[in-house]
Amino acid sequence: MPSAPAAELSHQRGGAFSWIAMLMAAVSVARLVLDLAQLPVAVVLAGLLRTYVVVFHTMFDVVFFWLPVAVPGWAKDIAVAHVIIGGAAQKAELVTVLADLRHPWIVLHLHRNSRALFWLRACGRLAFATLAWPAWLWRRAGKPHLVMGLGSHGPGRVAFSAEPPQRTPHGREIGFGDVRLIILIRLLSILAGAAAILAVNYAFSI
Repeated sequence: MPSAPAAELSHQRGGAFSWIAMLMAAVSVARLVLDLAQLPVAVVLAGLLRTYVVVFHTMFDVVFFWLPVAVPGWAKDIAVAHVIIGGAAQKAELVTVLADLRHPWIVLHLHRNSRALFWLRACGRLAFATLAWPAWLWRRAGKPHLVMGLGSHGPGRVAFSAEPPQRTPHGREIGFGDVRLIILIRLLSILAGAAAILAVNYAFSI
């Protein structure tokens, strides 16, 4: 077992290495910004577009390598946009899944006390929200609130409701957020992540 001075020295070395790594990352980012500032805007945009095609079209080709026909670039763009929007819609459905999971009696009464059956149905709901999000949004139209009802036996499932949480004879319903805001925040986070991927790949290509 290392002595206290040795452990302290190791901790100091780890902290020093962390600071060195942060400094190197800051220098790299600064250099990238300076390099981009010296390039014409048209060149930067063309480079980002080229990087987008390389990264995301390649992802499409890897996933759908089994297709017997060549898929045009515009169809790949539609597929990428479809998945991005579906990923945002899936977040709202995920909130309901995780809320149900916190209440064992829901698994007991609605899923035959089988967590495997619960997750099988939950994965189906999440897949539907992600891949068939136009139909998912149509079914949720006019119901922007996530509300957990209260009954005589306690909390119920989280459902999409047209009304915010109300007071009931068994207590006040529990709100889990506005679906529109949840989807918007998730969409912005996905776009920010995609932008970061493009920026990193573009930085290594110039």
